[in-house]
Amino acid sequence: RALVSYGYRKSIHHRDHISAIRTFAQALDVAPSSASAWALSGLCFAFAGEATEAVRHASRAMELSPFDREAYKFFHALCVAHYTEGDYERAAEWGLRALGETNVWRGTLGFTAASLAALGRLQEAHEITGHVQKKWPIRRIGDIMKSLAYRDPNRRRLYGEHLRAAGYPD
Repeated sequence: RALVSYGYRKSIHHRDHISAIRTFAQALDVAPSSASAWALSGLCFAFAGEATEAVRHASRAMELSPFDREAYKFFHALCVAHYTEGDYERAAEWGLRALGETNVWRGTLGFTAASLAALGRLQEAHEITGHVQKKWPIRRIGDIMKSLAYRDPNRRRLYGEHLRAAGYPD
């Protein structure tokens, strides 16, 4: 668990995806059946721009523990992986599934709304944005872009455009 947590922090907070991928590989060597390691390494691969590997890792988490009490993490990882891949339909499906869980990561709301906006399903995207605004102070797109873990600035830009279409404020 320590390796998974460390790899996740390296990827999400420091954008050190290369080092994070090595750390996740160590975690999976020690615990190859850790669904959390597979899911969070999937997020790391997505933010590193390796969408195919991201989908593979997040899917493996679901195979290992399809009824996990923290499945919202796996659904989120699949949402982000498919979003990164450009498969917005599947990203929206997994994001909506994650939003149906008791626990939700705040980032799932953004990726789900962005996926729906990318599909032109703006009313649904705006409903999710409205839900965010009721539950949390909504972050401005510029602030989100500063902390977003994508390595590729074009991916960050595209995500910002999708958030804007979903009703997030500049």
